[in-house]
Amino acid sequence: MGRKLELDVEDVVKVFTFVEGVIYRAKDGPYDESKPKYDCYIPCSTGNWAICDCWIVNEKGKVHPGLNACGVPICREALGDVVSTGDAS
Repeated sequence: MGRKLELDVEDVVKVFTFVEGVIYRAKDGPYDESKPKYDCYIPCSTGNWAICDCWIVNEKGKVHPGLNACGVPICREALGDVVSTGDAS
């Protein structure tokens, strides 16, 4: 049988632009200026795209209360440093 490839989240972040469940700081500050503590993104899926739907969250992964119905399209240039690679729930 084939070998099983095991990667940790830190390795996946190096390979893909967007990684589901990883918290990224927003490069340009909060998405919603009226709620400045929600200045991070969690991608809804993993891949290498120019744009991906993301949850608008705080640095602990709590979803913005006014934007919690669905992800918001975010371009890859808006992703800043990784805040957390752990469970964002």
